[in-house]
Amino acid sequence: MKTITCRCERTFEADLPDAVDLDRDSGVFEAILDGEFLVTTCPHCGERLKPDIPVVVTSKRRGLALRVLPEGERHTWMSDLKSLPHGVEILVGYAELYERVLILKDELDPRALEILKYYILAKALEGSPESSETPRVFYRGKDGNGRLSFGIEGLRAGEIALLALPFDRYEKALRDMPGLATQEPFSLFLSGPYASTRALEGS
Repeated sequence: MKTITCRCERTFEADLPDAVDLDRDSGVFEAILDGEFLVTTCPHCGERLKPDIPVVVTSKRRGLALRVLPEGERHTWMSDLKSLPHGVEILVGYAELYERVLILKDELDPRALEILKYYILAKALEGSPESSETPRVFYRGKDGNGRLSFGIEGLRAGEIALLALPFDRYEKALRDMPGLATQEPFSLFLSGPYASTRALEGS
């Protein structure tokens, strides 16, 4: 049980898991993609909430061992990436968990996608040097033509830019990944428990 504080300022106990096994817990995979995972309802005001809480997500069949940390703790972890626990992969926040499950669904390599996200981010920063916040690139799935879709937020307030890349760009990133993983800046986010371009924000 978790103690949840609602926006109505009242607290309640919610039966939310500390850990889930995607092989055993039927429906969790789709619940994550549908945005229903970790959702609870305040018994006092009826508001639906998605608390920012840690959860472990595993799947032996997929070779998956994820520790999802609260988005609210991102800056704490980012200030000392070396303190992250070894032996598990780190994701931060529900958005990164959703993205990872989408990547699993599409049977892609998350690190190869991070390479593409780095190139997209570098190009976006070239075009918007005056951006007041660090843009974030996120994977949005395959489109009807087999291209890989990405969203870019943070270039302009309240707007998300969309970009689709041909699948052969992903295949090239996958081929190049072993060599790139030993070179900066790629080595800064392709190694360690938090393999994300967002690791560069703390470098």
